[in-house]
Amino acid sequence: SHKYLWVIDELDGTANFANRIPYFAASVGFAINGVPTIGAVALPNAVYEQGGKIRLEWNLIHGGRGLGAYLNDKPIPISKNNQIKLSDSLLVTDFPYKIEIEPTRWAQEIFVNLQKEARVVHVNGSVVSELMDVAFERYSGYVHVLNKPWDVTAACAILNELNYKVTNWRGTPWRITDKTVIAGNGELHKTLLNIVSLNVPEKLKENYV
Repeated sequence: SHKYLWVIDELDGTANFANRIPYFAASVGFAINGVPTIGAVALPNAVYEQGGKIRLEWNLIHGGRGLGAYLNDKPIPISKNNQIKLSDSLLVTDFPYKIEIEPTRWAQEIFVNLQKEARVVHVNGSVVSELMDVAFERYSGYVHVLNKPWDVTAACAILNELNYKVTNWRGTPWRITDKTVIAGNGELHKTLLNIVSLNVPEKLKENYV
């Protein structure tokens, strides 16, 4: 209900962090009328030292509408890879953290259908980190059907600035009230959207976005 809203996730990937897996992030996003506008994400880069110790070096990814997107102080190139096919794609997804029967079943069906068609589908346990991997083209696309606004707001603002499409399952631009998120580029986004929308449970079709 607020026109201006800060959306903060002090630790995304809690289970990874607790188990010393260096795949987690912190993020701050700013939304205007529910639309992600500015985002900043702190990501660790693990440096492995003798004796098995891990030292973390931090990177800051930031950007916003009309501002460009940056890794620390260097511009991130705008994605031009808009013709990638699903069969050539490395995708990433997540399952609902809290078990809710219909969304969880939906997520499982989507995962199976993506596995049949994509080159590979990963689940890594940190939404913000995974979306930033899409931004750097390590992954081709991302799908999740039960996210929280603090998982996506900052990353969405950055991805939009890099020419990615970030929508809900209905195909409209992602807003902070949306539960589903589909991120990709060009034709791949359309393909992912079709796969997700074809599997929507009847109970969720009316008011679930």
